[in-house]
Amino acid sequence: MKFKPIRKMSVVLDLVGSERHLGTLAWSSDERRAYFEYSTEFLAAPIQIPYNRA
Repeated sequence: MKFKPIRKMSVVLDLVGSERHLGTLAWSSDERRAYFEYSTEFLAAPIQIPYNRA
């Protein structure tokens, strides 16, 4: 059985000129499924996202 290669994309968050690498998004055509893996640098120092409890 021959597998098709998985397409990968690097995910970056750009907040006012400050870029942070969040992780890698991958798409498997054979499985028709997306996978996301957080980068170790983001997990070591996550950012807080403010939200409003209305």
